[in-house]
Amino acid sequence: MDQQGFTKNKDKYLSSQRKDNLNISLKLQNAQLSFAEKFKIECIEGSGVSKSVFDSAIDFIEDTGRWECHEALNLEVRREWQTRKPHNFDTLAVFRNEDGTFWHSKARNPFIDFDGRVRRYQARKGNGSRLFLPAVTVGTWIRIAQRHGLEESLPEWVKEASPDARSSGIGVFSFWDWVRKTNCPVVITEGGKKSMALLTLGYAAIAVYGINAGYGVRIDGTECAPFLIPDLKALTATPRQFTIAFDQDTNNGTRRRAFAAQMKMGRLLEAEKGWVKITRWDPALGKGIDDAIVNIGGAAVETIIGSATPLVKVSIRGRLKGRLSVERITNRIDSLDFASAVNDLDLPDFGILGLVGAKGTGKTEAQHELLKDETKVMSITFRIGLGRALSINLDLVYVDDCSRVNGRLIGPDGYADRIALCINSLLKVNPDDIKDGALNLDEVEQVLKHLTCSKTCQTDRANIIRQLTALCQAARKIIVADADLSDRALEFLMAISGKPITAIVHNKAARPGFVVDRIVSSSRSSIDAALFDAIERGEHCLVHVDDKGAALYEAMAAKFLSKKFLLINSLTINTEEVQTFLRNPDNSSYDAVIASPSLGTGWSLTAPIFDHVFGIFSGNSIGPDDMAQALSRCRLPVPRTVWCVEKGRNYHPKFSSSSPTRIVKDLRENLSENFQQLHELNGDLNVATAQMDYGHPALKLWAQYIGDRNMVQANLGLELDIRLENEGNIVNRRESLPSLAAGEELKAARIVVAERIIAQTLSAPIVEIDIAREMAESNLSPADALIVERAEVVDFLCIEPSLLTSGDVGTFDSAKRNAVQKLERTLITGLAESCDRKSLAVHGTEPIIVPFDLKTTTAETKMRSLLGIKDLVLGNGTWTEESLKQAGFDRAVRQNAQHIKRTLGGTISKKSSLCEIMGRLVSQMGLKTEQVGKTHSGKRTYGFEQDNYRKLMELLSRRAKRFGWTDSAPLLRILLRETIGRGGAAEPFTKQGVEAISDVVLFSQLEPKGIEASSLDMPQDP
Repeated sequence: MDQQGFTKNKDKYLSSQRKDNLNISLKLQNAQLSFAEKFKIECIEGSGVSKSVFDSAIDFIEDTGRWECHEALNLEVRREWQTRKPHNFDTLAVFRNEDGTFWHSKARNPFIDFDGRVRRYQARKGNGSRLFLPAVTVGTWIRIAQRHGLEESLPEWVKEASPDARSSGIGVFSFWDWVRKTNCPVVITEGGKKSMALLTLGYAAIAVYGINAGYGVRIDGTECAPFLIPDLKALTATPRQFTIAFDQDTNNGTRRRAFAAQMKMGRLLEAEKGWVKITRWDPALGKGIDDAIVNIGGAAVETIIGSATPLVKVSIRGRLKGRLSVERITNRIDSLDFASAVNDLDLPDFGILGLVGAKGTGKTEAQHELLKDETKVMSITFRIGLGRALSINLDLVYVDDCSRVNGRLIGPDGYADRIALCINSLLKVNPDDIKDGALNLDEVEQVLKHLTCSKTCQTDRANIIRQLTALCQAARKIIVADADLSDRALEFLMAISGKPITAIVHNKAARPGFVVDRIVSSSRSSIDAALFDAIERGEHCLVHVDDKGAALYEAMAAKFLSKKFLLINSLTINTEEVQTFLRNPDNSSYDAVIASPSLGTGWSLTAPIFDHVFGIFSGNSIGPDDMAQALSRCRLPVPRTVWCVEKGRNYHPKFSSSSPTRIVKDLRENLSENFQQLHELNGDLNVATAQMDYGHPALKLWAQYIGDRNMVQANLGLELDIRLENEGNIVNRRESLPSLAAGEELKAARIVVAERIIAQTLSAPIVEIDIAREMAESNLSPADALIVERAEVVDFLCIEPSLLTSGDVGTFDSAKRNAVQKLERTLITGLAESCDRKSLAVHGTEPIIVPFDLKTTTAETKMRSLLGIKDLVLGNGTWTEESLKQAGFDRAVRQNAQHIKRTLGGTISKKSSLCEIMGRLVSQMGLKTEQVGKTHSGKRTYGFEQDNYRKLMELLSRRAKRFGWTDSAPLLRILLRETIGRGGAAEPFTKQGVEAISDVVLFSQLEPKGIEASSLDMPQDP
């Protein structure tokens, strides 16, 4: 009977099984039977161990008065035993290893600890953690080889063994050696009887003493990083699959401890040469795997083991399931009418109240129910669109529609005591606005992630956090709602508000899931082709992407001239066309709507206007939680087709660990080193003693969100699949080949979009940079965004607006501008320090509660100098693998790999050549490299691509002249050279570049002067 069949007839079958168990129990109570006979019944009838396996592995030791049991257990028998009589074990059932050594034992008279606990099993003193590796019969050996298709690897004497030898013959110290040398899969259990039961079924099963006994955490009493015990590590010398089959406990605490132990052991095995699966079964089938064998039979247990789940899946599911501790939940309901269910509950009217429920179960309506009688309400969210939607759904006034008069907010209809706002606008309100009222945080996880991690909050993040703290303390109650509500969000709010959690309502109800056709392909062109086919068939499609979607929109518009499409992204979301669609989607007539992450939480569609939902996720921006949210915006059960990269690239640029503790540690080291260097450069005690609040809840929350972001990248596609499955959807993965045609169409569309943006930017009206910066602080229309971009490029390049070219616009986007700023901070002495001091000054009040927002450009500059990058750039030199080794670059890179990762970002791979590493490091500063020749031995020589190099140096000279940077001597040395390195083969720099810098630094001022501390008044922070 398989597991499903057993579960279906569980009560009937268990009733019969209980009779069998009762018969076994009666046998064991028979006083006429010896301990050895009872133990044999316990193993063979109670655990499904065959007689041959039992006889091969179990030995008995009787105490005849010579303390044989104590000797076997390596226990001391004191001379004064007459007054301190040793424990009488009477008889030991000993689990013997293949080599005859003692592994574990069960005594007829077990030892009782001082706390009254009975030691049912006892190991030999001084043995340490060992595996149970018993001798097996030749027949068992052959059965194991047959199960895994390893018959050809059997020793000849095993293949030729007679039938009698196969049933009882035992090899000499050879079975486990054979396992170690082959890739035979191994099953790991806790307890010898369980491993013997699996050996009987034909599995190479080993046993550990308990769930934590497969690894160590101490060496000679000193705590250390976890490591596999030697017996288990020996099995990783050859790549193999390990299946962990620990007991299935019903106690929540025990289950959590077992899960943690499996994860730790599994990761250690996979860090070697193993891949790990975890078995799960209904505890009603039997607590241990041997119980399940006896209860439902070997065939069903084989099905259970065969369907074991890969460790990575178990890890993801466990992490998602463990976001919110079950102990925090005070009320459980099961209703699609969340509001009515909440209304029926007698909930506290103070403290922190949480609403947890699946998407589409009515959390917004439940919030309305809890807020409808409140005179003071402040609802905070993370997107303007969602804030405006909530203001309608919760009967609130949006803050941007208000003005403040005599300390009170005034809305269109009078005093506004019930308001909605985006967290970026938190400084527009004050704690008195919500004193003794209700603070509402809808989609609280997204709100707090936006608060701690988004760039849009960066300038005022510390003040916004302090303001949120004051609001939480002033409010009488805080209502939080989220489908993914977690302990960390609740702990953060408790910490800043000083309020307890008074109620967490968990709604178990869920709307019917949908079917997801999950395309697995190395290229997104597969799903692009599927989307084009759907549109060709006349289907109306809602397409979610994790980029701006402009290229896809262009490709569709070019391919389907007679069809109508709508693009929703950060630039178009405030246009009348998009707002009209969002307000009244029922009246739309689009063949397809392409939505970026700008259309996320806060908008849902219940009207049947789309036949198909697509998800195209390249892994560059949002995580699997946002992807799953996007796919659920359409509530109807229409088909979903999804493509997602299997591995994401959206790691944090400097802190790529998934451990929040490690992230904070690296941050502290970065800042400490940076402050020390600033102090050494200028002797500024204020810098040296800058106070960071490393214990602030916001820092902890930031590190947790960054850790999560990094963790999901390695298995991004799988993370998305499991999230969708956890929400009750059916995910069908299918392999698909890339579509060359669709790939070419999208490639051509990208070129068209890029050229159009350049042309539109060039033709945008000219405004002063100050005006452009004011415009950037508001919601930009597509036309305004082009105006701002044009002004920023012109200002950055330090040229007349009329001189701007298409090459300038296409080359110096925001990312390229940041790269150039890294270059100038590296080349101009004092510029990095000035930048860091300004960053410190912005945060003002100490202690600084958001140290993760501080710049560390001084440390970055020093690292580039240490690696020789600064000298290489100033010399416009060339390099080979050999020259880099001779210059010490190899040693510097290897010794500082982790330091480079923290300061400059990026991982230094052992497989990368020195030239590759150098190329990546200089590209961070906007410099391009190229092969410029070969050495006499045929080795490639690399150098800077000269047009790019010349253009950047001339740009830096103009910026130095404009901003008055007094130490621009390094630039002058470059620009005054008649020819550029490499034997004088290149053209000299242009006269414009030389003139730009010659006004700044006189020929007599070629030595660096540095930038004074007072340079905080520079015209612009570079």
